[in-house]
Amino acid sequence: MSNETSYAMDIGLMSDISTGEITLESVAKYAQATASLAKATEEHLDEMQDWLDVLWLLLGSYLVFFMQAGFALLEAGSVRSKNTKNILLKNFAMADRAQASGSFYA
Repeated sequence: MSNETSYAMDIGLMSDISTGEITLESVAKYAQATASLAKATEEHLDEMQDWLDVLWLLLGSYLVFFMQAGFALLEAGSVRSKNTKNILLKNFAMADRAQASGSFYA
């Protein structure tokens, strides 16, 4: 049920209340409209939760990726310039493949 229909039901029930002509039918229609609106809202919240889970996973992976680059720069700055390529190769090639392979097959 759309928001316009729910709003119209609210106005309809309020006019019934103001005139003192509340009937069982008007209350039942209002309850049915409210229940369908609650169901639609719950479906939208479930869909939003799924998208937020994906967003959180992507954000975490971006942070890990940039963290690794930051550690590489830190280690490259702490060794002599002739050893920079060696330490970067050790970090990226050996350690990451070993960790990724171990966690994949575990």
